[in-house]
Amino acid sequence: GDTILNSHIEGDIEVTGDGKLVLERESLVKGKIKGTDLEIFGHVEGEIHCTGIVAIRSSARVHGNIVSGRLVIYPGAEVELNAHAGE
Repeated sequence: GDTILNSHIEGDIEVTGDGKLVLERESLVKGKIKGTDLEIFGHVEGEIHCTGIVAIRSSARVHGNIVSGRLVIYPGAEVELNAHAGE
């Protein structure tokens, strides 16, 4: 199933299996995130490695590097990143 976080985390997060990681509006993650799918409403500083879709919603702030199968950035999102999407 999906994992939903609404907290502040300094460190690495790895989600195994096919579940999606959802970072809610109040979340702050400083570190590496690894998994399949990721949906960001909050703030991420660090590296993201996902084999599926990374969706950066309009309320999100993302600063760092992203490697993903697909990358979707919604209007209004604050992004400062290096990104590679696709194979």
